[in-house]
Amino acid sequence: MHDRQRRLPDNDLGAYHEIAITFFVRERGARALPFAGNMLGLVRGSLPTYIRHLPVDGAFTCEAGQTIWGFPKFMSEITITSSADAQMSVLTADGQHVLTQTVRTGGSRSMPARDQVSYALRGGVLYRTRAVMRGAGMGARLGGATLELGSHPIAEELRTLGLPKRALASTTIAHLSATSCAPQTRAV
Repeated sequence: MHDRQRRLPDNDLGAYHEIAITFFVRERGARALPFAGNMLGLVRGSLPTYIRHLPVDGAFTCEAGQTIWGFPKFMSEITITSSADAQMSVLTADGQHVLTQTVRTGGSRSMPARDQVSYALRGGVLYRTRAVMRGAGMGARLGGATLELGSHPIAEELRTLGLPKRALASTTIAHLSATSCAPQTRAV
C-alpha cells in the first residue's frame, strides 16, 4: 500500500491524497525463479502491480483516474499524520474504518527514472498503464510498518488474504514524481 504524504499542487490532477491497495504480479509468460526472481524484480522496480483499490479524497482525480486510466478510484476520507520518523495514514470509506497504516520514514537514497507498469480491471476492461517514476529521500528497511484493519468490506477482503501480518520490508519516498502514459486496453 502506498499513500501521498502531502497534498501536491504541482500536478495535472490538483491536490489530493490517495492510498493504493496493490499487489505485485507477473505478466503472462514472464519467467523467474520463484522467490529470488520476485525479490530481484522488486528491487529493480520491474515487477508490475495490480491496483485492486485506489481510494482518493478529490473528486477531479477520482473522475480522471477512472476515465483516463481505468483506475479503481473511489471517494473516501484519508487522514495522514506525520512525525519526525513516522507517518500514519487512516482510510475511512462509507463511514467505516478501512485501515490504519503506520510506516517509519526517512532516507537519503534517490531512485533514478524507471518504468513501472500497473494493471487495473474496471468494467470488464483490463488497463495496462506504463508510468515513468523517479524519487528522492527514499528509505528502505526490514519491517518498519504496521497495518490495522477496520470493519469495512475492503478490510474483510484483506483479511481473507491473511492480513494483517508483520511487514517483511517497507519503503518510503519523500519526493516522488511520475508521468503516466496512455493505457493499453483489452476486454476480458
